[in-house]
Amino acid sequence: MADHIDHIRDLIGTAHLGIGSDYDGIPTVPVGLEDASTFPDLFVELVRRGYSDDELKDIAGRSFLRAMRAAEATARRLQAMEPPADDLIEELDGEDG
Repeated sequence: MADHIDHIRDLIGTAHLGIGSDYDGIPTVPVGLEDASTFPDLFVELVRRGYSDDELKDIAGRSFLRAMRAAEATARRLQAMEPPADDLIEELDGEDG
């Protein structure tokens, strides 16, 4: 897995890189990363490979938080442009209920 992280870091940097452990619906999981309890071992390997504290913070969750903050900012901007609709799904779908 660390090789994959190295490759992604080389392509786009760690600001857009994150990890997760939601493996629902897949028959096999990465060896050594069976669930979130194995993340410390991954981070030990990344430290061994020379990742900086900032890069580790990105991977551990800062990238996710940045993405969520951007999504929230976009939501606020769009909400300011137009008030929420009060239409019902049935009305929009053309169903009579």
